[in-house]
Amino acid sequence: MIREIAEHYETFSEFRTNLRANARTSLKKKSRLLLVEDEPLSQKYCQLLLMSTGFKLDVAPNGKVALKWIATRHYSGILM
Repeated sequence: MIREIAEHYETFSEFRTNLRANARTSLKKKSRLLLVEDEPLSQKYCQLLLMSTGFKLDVAPNGKVALKWIATRHYSGILM
């Protein structure tokens, strides 16, 4: 997933800079995202990338856990 997104940018640095710039204009301090990812390495990579922009982030290891969390918490966005 990240590879596909990053391919649209010349470098990872450019991708990260663009992501940060866009995140600054959002209500990131009030925004909580849910990342649903079963691959531990992808979890860590996405977690570091998203948290570096200032978003609050929960990481669910699978869809079953994600559904439980969605029922009890508010998320501004869900990434799978």
